[in-house]
Amino acid sequence: MLVHGKDDKQVRFEHAEVMRAALQKAGRDPEWMAVPDEGHGFFATRNVTAFYQKLEAFLAKHLK
Repeated sequence: MLVHGKDDKQVRFEHAEVMRAALQKAGRDPEWMAVPDEGHGFFATRNVTAFYQKLEAFLAKHLK
């Protein structure tokens, strides 16, 4: 699972895109969440909620 804020100043968004492409090339298409108007961490309630919903679904799928 890759989650990244598009406005991250600590880790450039391009790094997440490169990692995603590498995983896809290796046949391991990751769960992906790219969030506009967020940086290194999410602060808008709608984005925090969306992140935890996606994380919960990811963990349920992979940990059963």
